[in-house]
Amino acid sequence: MRCSRPSSRIGRGRLPFGSSGWALASARAIRSAGTRDPKELPNVLRVLIGEADAGAPSRRRVAVLETALDDENPQVIAALVPQLLAAGALDAMMVPTVMKKGRPGVWLTVIAEAHDADDLAARLLTGTSSLGVRLRFDERYELERRIEQVETRFGPIALKIATLPGGGERAVPEFESVRSAAERSGRPLREIAETAVLAWRTQVGESR
Repeated sequence: MRCSRPSSRIGRGRLPFGSSGWALASARAIRSAGTRDPKELPNVLRVLIGEADAGAPSRRRVAVLETALDDENPQVIAALVPQLLAAGALDAMMVPTVMKKGRPGVWLTVIAEAHDADDLAARLLTGTSSLGVRLRFDERYELERRIEQVETRFGPIALKIATLPGGGERAVPEFESVRSAAERSGRPLREIAETAVLAWRTQVGESR
């Protein structure tokens, strides 16, 4: 197969790209064939050139580990969750469930990077009464986020700022930061959280 001139096409609109889930607001696709003609595969190259869609959620592959427990001390499970997070889990959660024979139990789910799955599965098997851990690989959408700090009358408060699809932003106070301020001031958690968000909005408005 031979081609002396590459072909191209201009694409409009949001284009999901690759396993990483990048989104291109617009893209130019360039295709070209080489002069060699191998039998095992087409000698064709395709390149996408575009600009990232600001605020578009990224997509990545994660491991999901699950186990159901009906004979474990709840205190052991509660203590295990922060240990899993410290060991690299992206998230860990417990959900009450009903097991076979009507026994109450706990459904323990851990979300992690794929390369941490084996280690976290071992921790689940050694740290609980579980005889088996289910494993699957999923994809999840994630918003770009960053941590900022604002000054309030209760002291500095950290907020997590997420970039929304379309370019807007959402601020959520970090709970530990709010709790520390509440313990220092004696004021309600909600009052401190709302004050922090208002301070951030004022700060953003002044910077524009």
